[in-house]
Amino acid sequence: MTDKSMVADNFLEIKGIVEHYKGVKPQLTELLDLFSKINELRRKHADEPAPALVMTPEAAVAKLNSGKYLLEGAPLSVNKQAVEKIGNDLLDILGVDGQMAQQLKEIFSGLPSQVSMDLAELMGRFDGDKKGLNPNTANYVGWQIIKIFHQNLADKFKGLDYQACWTKSTCPVCGGIPKISRLQKGTGKRLLACYLCWTEWPVARLVCPYCGNTAQDKLSYFYADGNKVYRVDVCHDCRKYLKTIDERSMGREVVLELEDAITYHLDTLAINEGYQNPVFSQ
Repeated sequence: MTDKSMVADNFLEIKGIVEHYKGVKPQLTELLDLFSKINELRRKHADEPAPALVMTPEAAVAKLNSGKYLLEGAPLSVNKQAVEKIGNDLLDILGVDGQMAQQLKEIFSGLPSQVSMDLAELMGRFDGDKKGLNPNTANYVGWQIIKIFHQNLADKFKGLDYQACWTKSTCPVCGGIPKISRLQKGTGKRLLACYLCWTEWPVARLVCPYCGNTAQDKLSYFYADGNKVYRVDVCHDCRKYLKTIDERSMGREVVLELEDAITYHLDTLAINEGYQNPVFSQ
């Protein structure tokens, strides 16, 4: 459904955009360096033996047309050794050492031979509060492991035309909710991006992807500092918000996972205005 050259080109594109932002937003250099290292880690482990979802393109389209996302009824599980490799590399990237590193490595070694990538189940294993670990670091490691494997799986389906076979506001690959969106350069089409596997799929412009509200008088948006590239779409019914990047104003296509990372100030702004972060309010 996709090929390695397409994925490799995507990694190179991200690397170039990261360097661009480091030049124009030097205050974000530390954040961008971490994003780049995580991106390189995913590239390094893109060929791990799992995740695998054996499905022809025709079967995938048929499943989507039936209203089921691709992972529905087929929970993702991965090889323990693959999890350990990624986990240990994450510890190196984050500079985790000493007792904290040892405790996390014990979690890795204590995993079953096949590790469920169910969000609640795996994050429970990395619950820092329960295990006496630094919760920020432990939860970040667990979250990145889950995200990397889901992104690797999603890459296998990049060639699918989701516009033709998916009409829901949840992710067609993993069923996750959207985290951010973009208005396509040229067409203005609205694409959502999943908070977990970062799959993108189209949705109507005038709808809240969280509650389905289509009443125009209850949907609005605002800009930060008058910059029309970055805006926050809000729903006055469910009180959730969605960050949106307008590629028409940007003048180029964007990488939404990266844009999400560097626009954390929009999250703060929206929350201060009384709106809920959809990911943390599930």
